[in-house]
Amino acid sequence: MNINIYEELLECLTAYNNDHNDENYGNTVVPFANSKPTFPLTIFDEIRNMPTRYNSCHDKVSSLGYKVEIYAKTKGNITKQTIARKIAKFIDDFLSGIVGLKQVSFNANPLINDASIYQIIITYENSYHENRAKFI
Repeated sequence: MNINIYEELLECLTAYNNDHNDENYGNTVVPFANSKPTFPLTIFDEIRNMPTRYNSCHDKVSSLGYKVEIYAKTKGNITKQTIARKIAKFIDDFLSGIVGLKQVSFNANPLINDASIYQIIITYENSYHENRAKFI
């Protein structure tokens, strides 16, 4: 029994991002990178969907995990670090503050194979109660 809310979360995060495009340097949210990405870019992916409780139709709970990868390049006099960290804060405001996920890790580094790109990887998790349609 997997709880299928990934597509809905991706859609909501994309809409939230697009509604605030002036604040996030034209960031694009996608489920995976294409062969010619534009920057800044945010990849949102489900990394865990594990049932923890299931008894008939009364109690359906899964442990869900998501990974957010943010990639940014310097734009004019705004550094790649500034852009990536502002987008990370913006994404966290949505996923933690509005959706109810819990941030469990935050790692920031320039890419090893291309130092012109700065990368932040954030992981989130929480338990989701399907019958209540919310994170608990």
